[in-house]
Amino acid sequence: MIACPVFASVAFIHSKRHHESVGEEGAERNPVATGPFKFVEHVRGDRIVYEAVENHWRTVPHFKRLVFVKVPEPATRMAMLRAGSVDVIEIGGEYVEELKRVGVRTIVMPNVSWVYIILGGQWPSKATYDPKVPWAQPDAERARKVRLALNLAVDKQAIMERVLGGLGTVVGSWHSYPNDPWATDALKKPFPYDPAKAKALLTEAGYPTGFDVTMNLTAWPGRGYLPDVGEAVATYWEKVGIKVKRRPLDRAVFAADFRARAYSGVALAYAAPLVAPESWEVLIRAAHTKAALCLFIEHPKFDEYLDRLATEASYKERVRIMRDEMGPWLHEYVPGVAIGAAHAIVGVGPRVGDWPLIPGHMGFHNWEYVTRK
Repeated sequence: MIACPVFASVAFIHSKRHHESVGEEGAERNPVATGPFKFVEHVRGDRIVYEAVENHWRTVPHFKRLVFVKVPEPATRMAMLRAGSVDVIEIGGEYVEELKRVGVRTIVMPNVSWVYIILGGQWPSKATYDPKVPWAQPDAERARKVRLALNLAVDKQAIMERVLGGLGTVVGSWHSYPNDPWATDALKKPFPYDPAKAKALLTEAGYPTGFDVTMNLTAWPGRGYLPDVGEAVATYWEKVGIKVKRRPLDRAVFAADFRARAYSGVALAYAAPLVAPESWEVLIRAAHTKAALCLFIEHPKFDEYLDRLATEASYKERVRIMRDEMGPWLHEYVPGVAIGAAHAIVGVGPRVGDWPLIPGHMGFHNWEYVTRK
């Protein structure tokens, strides 16, 4: 049994015939797919239950039942693991030392998510665009000063050490990891912590006494630490005069907002999963003007870069575009508050052995290969 902050939503191969016969909602509530686990039950907000498929063509799981339990509180997940009521828990880096002290084995996957603060509302072509949002206003230079001020007001290294337990790397380059060939030394350099400069920029932008902002505190699959990151950033912003309203919000509730671009003027901590080998492949899904959702920005110049990268056959040329053109442009544009690359961590109980993990894969996976001790 796995205890996690929220349930993951990823793409699997489903039966086309089943989908057409029961409809989209029916297929969602009772999926028929091709994997080594068979869907049994989904109690919304509580658990998802699977059973192993006997004689599956690829592999037969070592455990007959796989149960994902939604447990938002990290302390509760830790208590459940120590009591033996679950076998694996997702946990934030700040709890790793505590798990080690009580003899719990941990597994770390380095640099698998890119943490930043989304500044909602940067979609000027959409009906939900609000020109009064300070960081998305029509005056591009004033808006950039606000976004830069929001970066300079935050001590990213402190957040990485105190909230993420030091398990990660502060990076300034957007959606790049420290060893990516398109992450140059100049782009990797984070914005410094400079609250005095942040206050000066806010004054220059026309906000000498700050402004009001809502910070959504939302946990995402495999990223239960995000509300803590949002809380830390909100606290830093308040030190430079910004008035922050905290709003705890379940991911399932927020999902409709981000698909509809209905969160102009709202900020939230997010960790982009490494779901593709190159950064543009992630960004084109959530930042292109024609994308189905927006978890980043919308800009015609950015569209141009993404379109070029999507049609460029040469890997060497794609690296050059990301390193020499798109990367510097994003760094100068300052689309959000960059934190850096974070690790994924789980605590493992005594019944569970080892299993193969795909390097760079967001979150823990390959549950069918988990062995028994």
